Amino acid sequence: MTRPLVAPVLAAVLAVALAAPAAPAEASTDAAVVPVPDGGVEVSALVERPDGTLVVRRSRAAGWREGRAMAARWADGRGVLAADVSVPVRAAQVPAPDPLQSQQWGLAAVRADVAWERGDASGQLVAVVDSGVDLGHPDLAPALVPGFDLVDGDGVPQDANGHGTHVAGIAAAVAGNGTGGAGVAWRARLLPVRVLDASGGGSSSAVAEGVVKAVDAGATVVNLSLGGPRSDSVLAGAVRYALDRGVVVVAAAGNEGTSTPQYPAAYSGVVAVGAVDSKGVRPSFSNTGAHLAVVAPGVSVLSTLPGGGHGLMSGTSMATPFVAGAAALARAAAPTARAADVRAALMTTAVDLGPAGYDTAYGAGRVDAAALVAHLAPAPEPAPETATAPETATAPETASEPVVEESPSPSPSPSPSPSPSPSPTTSPSPS
Repeated sequence: MTRPLVAPVLAAVLAVALAAPAAPAEASTDAAVVPVPDGGVEVSALVERPDGTLVVRRSRAAGWREGRAMAARWADGRGVLAADVSVPVRAAQVPAPDPLQSQQWGLAAVRADVAWERGDASGQLVAVVDSGVDLGHPDLAPALVPGFDLVDGDGVPQDANGHGTHVAGIAAAVAGNGTGGAGVAWRARLLPVRVLDASGGGSSSAVAEGVVKAVDAGATVVNLSLGGPRSDSVLAGAVRYALDRGVVVVAAAGNEGTSTPQYPAAYSGVVAVGAVDSKGVRPSFSNTGAHLAVVAPGVSVLSTLPGGGHGLMSGTSMATPFVAGAAALARAAAPTARAADVRAALMTTAVDLGPAGYDTAYGAGRVDAAALVAHLAPAPEPAPETATAPETATAPETASEPVVEESPSPSPSPSPSPSPSPSPTTSPSPS
């Protein structure tokens, strides 16, 4: 009979854990390892007790190589049946479709549903620097964290325009809650940063401050569905601040139907996004240019609206959060990926549209969330058989390693294409 030994072992674990300093983190050579909170990777061993019962011992190592070496040492210990570096597991579940999800043609176009089979965007914080968000919307409220209002300065980034609410829903609306639709990066958290007023206008300085505040609040992705025709060194510096700290910055190319650069989309390192319709064709309003990185669904896109509703909007503003959501899925799957890595992978894995290869109308092509995740975090190959120990022996030596008791059991047709939604001319304005 197996007897639980949780209490005495847990006491020993706490004593060892408090005495052992955290090992420094090291980039893994295999993205599919289990990180531990203080850095490093987790290592485990399956040990047979003298009475024939089994116990799982868990510890940590500074990095992948150290973890493999520790597992090899443990494998030679008495009673050890197997030892290895831990890999992630999750419930084999994709959220049940919400009532309006069948009308969200953009999700299928970017293969978000296929990407979800690899995982969701848990642990990611997507900043929507825009007109605010409907803070009480049932498809958004559960995902929101306290944000910033740089228009009224009252700390309540309530959307008085509707643009930001629509953008936020595309990026990360709650999935599987039985209402509305789903966002690309469901289970990501949303940080609303209000920089545009009720008319949809604002200033580049407010946008710059919003970007800095988002980065300092821990955002991993910043969505900028706005822009203007002139560069601003303060805004350029804020964007560089974000990129230098590993934050992926995604911005709308603009809706003027020209090749005139819009900022912040045209800044180096930013993922500039154009729009396509459900057939993969660029609408006439979507801006072009050599700075364009990718395109995404931007015509008759269904998403959240103030007051708890849902509706259609068009524009490169709508295309941008599809890419921001895909970037959040990628960062969740590959946490060590740099902003430049994510931008390059978005372009490498995009579905080519228009003339063969890169072009200024479609960039590298339409974003493919599933291919992006697979590129940055390839599925691990089956692990080789681990060494087994002789029949008799002691448990693995763990005097210098924190040890944890047994692992818990596993838990269980788009509408006609309208013109882009109008916005004021104040710079920057929603794109």
